[in-house]
Amino acid sequence: AAASSNATASAASARNQQNAFLYDLFDIISDPYNNEIISWLPHGKGFIINNKNRFERLILPDFLPSTKYASFTRRLKRWKFFRVPSGVEM
Repeated sequence: AAASSNATASAASARNQQNAFLYDLFDIISDPYNNEIISWLPHGKGFIINNKNRFERLILPDFLPSTKYASFTRRLKRWKFFRVPSGVEM
């Protein structure tokens, strides 16, 4: 039973770490201080990175240390985010 409890605790911990990405991302996008760099789209269903260079330099190191922009976008894709280059979603 102890091994099963440890396995369950490990799985819960892994889920919490994965969900932390989403919660942290929400907080970063919602912070008015970051609006010139990353912000919600007007409809509130998506976000835009307004300044990729500043995002990489100022936000990404605190959000995901030692992660490059390409790794960040791969992580977004794992969570089923998708890129919208133009159109009504923008």
